Amino acid sequence: MGWLALTVTACSSSPSNGETDGPQLPEAPDTASTCAEWLTATAVGEVDDPSLNEISGIVTSRTQTGVLWIIEDSGADPVVTALDHTGNTLGSVVLNNTNNVDWEDLAIGRCNGIDSHTQTQGDCLWIADIGDNKKKRDRVHLFRIIEPNINNLSEQTPHPVDATKFTFTYAEGPQNAESLVLTPEGEPVVLTKRKDRTAAVYRLGNPSMDTFPSPSLSGLISTTELPGQSNKVYSATGADLSPDGRWLILRTYSSIQAYPLQEGDVESADQSTAMSLPAAMEIQGESVAYDPVSRGIWQVSEGVRPTLYFLPCR
Repeated sequence: MGWLALTVTACSSSPSNGETDGPQLPEAPDTASTCAEWLTATAVGEVDDPSLNEISGIVTSRTQTGVLWIIEDSGADPVVTALDHTGNTLGSVVLNNTNNVDWEDLAIGRCNGIDSHTQTQGDCLWIADIGDNKKKRDRVHLFRIIEPNINNLSEQTPHPVDATKFTFTYAEGPQNAESLVLTPEGEPVVLTKRKDRTAAVYRLGNPSMDTFPSPSLSGLISTTELPGQSNKVYSATGADLSPDGRWLILRTYSSIQAYPLQEGDVESADQSTAMSLPAAMEIQGESVAYDPVSRGIWQVSEGVRPTLYFLPCR
């Protein structure tokens, strides 16, 4: 099993994005995700909508410049919101015939090749309804939607969209989890949240409409030990994977780490080759996203008008 070393470093000042009125993000020299060094996390703005006060997942759009997608956790509406790189709301969608039991993470990946029923060359957003603090949920869910075109959305009223629902159970019984990544092949992988310094890794298989709506069974494939004390401060609260599968970005309440992977295998994450990133200190950080254009890292916390941070790649 891999050993994940989790540490924390404080933050400082400001990078920029490709927006004329916002910070500028550097362009990557190539499409590989290799990064020799991530620089100090810097504040680039704050989430402007005070109602978005329980952000639990974030991803970077790979096809729409300057767009970040975020979700909120339990108690919020089943809404996915688009922000710009300074935290301003661009628009949102509401998922038809779904509810938000405990949405905890968001992933993005290519739609084509996942199943023959999805006829699009764009990306899909995956919403992980996997939170279970009391470990009482017999079934948890993933929702998949085609990434919305930001030009078709309104800042005021969420646009309704259809979602594909995938239901699964854990072979070992109910688990609490807050981290979802999508492999380059389109396979969802869940990392659980525990207080005993471990994170269990579950591969859910390559979902297909052919098996929907029958629930699938997900078996444990590895258990990764986390250093630190046995409490929730050192529990996994969010994750992302670079599109080529070379890097796993994993965060806790107190740190962000980058782990080089062997051919996209999340269970190959190993402390001996991990990079501890200069992350920003946050009140309750549960969201992290890898930016494939700049090869930087986005992070944001829960709370009213939380600060949006960016860790650029040197």
